[in-house]
Amino acid sequence: MASTSGMTLRPEDPNEWTCEEVGDWLDSQGLSQYKEKFLANEISGAVLVRLDKDSLPELVPIAGDQVHLLRALDDLRGDLDDLRTSIFGPKEPRHVGEAVVGGFSGFANKVYDGFSHLVNDPQEGAKHGGTAGFFKGLGSGLVEAVQRPAEGISILTHQLGTGLRKTPDALFGEENRGYGPPLSSTPEGRIELAKPAFLRDEPHDKPVHVGEGLFYGMKSLGSGVYDGVAGLVTEPMKAARTHQRDSPGIAGVAIAKGFAKGLAGAFCKPIGGALELGTNTVNGLIATPGTIINMTKDGPSIRDTPTMQKIANLKMPTVESLTRTFTGKKEDVSQAIDEIAHTTERSNNMEKSSV
Repeated sequence: MASTSGMTLRPEDPNEWTCEEVGDWLDSQGLSQYKEKFLANEISGAVLVRLDKDSLPELVPIAGDQVHLLRALDDLRGDLDDLRTSIFGPKEPRHVGEAVVGGFSGFANKVYDGFSHLVNDPQEGAKHGGTAGFFKGLGSGLVEAVQRPAEGISILTHQLGTGLRKTPDALFGEENRGYGPPLSSTPEGRIELAKPAFLRDEPHDKPVHVGEGLFYGMKSLGSGVYDGVAGLVTEPMKAARTHQRDSPGIAGVAIAKGFAKGLAGAFCKPIGGALELGTNTVNGLIATPGTIINMTKDGPSIRDTPTMQKIANLKMPTVESLTRTFTGKKEDVSQAIDEIAHTTERSNNMEKSSV
C-alpha cells in the first residue's frame, strides 16, 4: 500500500478512501499538482477506482500525466483484486479447512469495515456539512455498522457450506468419469439422474429480495439432503465399479472406502445445504430494502421478478409422479445393493482360491 509522510493510507480498501486520502495517494504517485482539482470535484476512493480515459481529461489535462495516472489506476485495481481474494479466501474452497480460513477472514474484515464507517462517517459528514452533515454521516455509519457484519456472516456461511460439500471429495478423491458407462446405464447413475428438477442446485446470481433468497436457499438445502442420502448407496457402488474397471480383484477395500465417503457426504452435504440457506436468506435480506426503493420509483412489483415468476409457475409433483419416482428408485437401490453383494462375494471367492 502506498504511503506518504510515513503514514500508511487507511482504510486498506481503496473504495473506502476519503477525498483527502485520494489526495495522499496522488502525492505518492508524484501527481500532487492535481490534488486540489480532485478535491474540488469530490473524487473519493470509490470514484477513483472507476475513472477511465474518457473521464480523465477534465481532471488531468496533460496527456503524459493521463498515461501515468491510468497505469497507476491499473495497479491500484490489481491490488484491490488481490485484497478481495485475501478477504474472501478461495472462490471455491476445496475443503472445510480452507473454508474456515477464508470465511472467518472475510467476516472479520467486514466487521472492521462496519466499525470504520461508524467512526469515520460522522467525522467526514461534520467536516463537509457541519452539524447536519454529522447526523447524516452518523446515520450512514449506523447502516454500514449493521450491513457490513451481515455481509460477513453471508461470506462465512457460504465458504463453510461450499467447503463442507467438497470435503468428502477432498478426503476420498473424486470419481473420474472420463470414461466408463453413461450415468443412465447404471443403478447409481439412475439414482442421481432421478433427482427432482426443483431440487437441482443450479448457479444463480445473488438474490435481490428475501423471497428470492429463501427460494434459492431451500433449493440448496433440499439438494444437500438428497445428495447426502443418495450418496449412501451411490458412493459404494461407484467405488466398486471404478475398482472393477481399473484394477480387477479384491474390491472390499474400495467398497469400504465408498461407504466411508457416502457417510461423510450424508453428514456434510445436508449441513452445507443448510448453511447455503442461511447465506441466501441473509443476502436477500440485505438486498430487499434497495429493491423495494427501486421498485417503488418506477419498476415492476416484486411479484414480477424472475424468481417469483418461477415460483408461481413451479409445478409441484403429484402423488402419482412421486410414487413412480420412488418405486423406480427402490428398484435401482435394490439392484445397486445386489451388485455390491455380488462384487464382494466374487472378490472373497478369488481371495480363497488364491490361498
